[in-house]
Amino acid sequence: MRDGAWKLVRNLPGQKTPALYDLAEDLSETNDLAAQQPKRVQAMLKAIATWQTDVAKGATKQTEKPLSRD
Repeated sequence: MRDGAWKLVRNLPGQKTPALYDLAEDLSETNDLAAQQPKRVQAMLKAIATWQTDVAKGATKQTEKPLSRD
């Protein structure tokens, strides 16, 4: 997730906690700032959860079969 220059990364293989990067200072994403910015991490995780809930409520129901391309 991006919030301005901040980028939160989660759910990568082998990743136990989210990683946070300041892309204005660290474009190559080598310096994980999650431990120094726990409030920002929590706020961004909350924003993701809110978005997921909103999408789920308004998501179009999927059909059992793929639609024909004809």
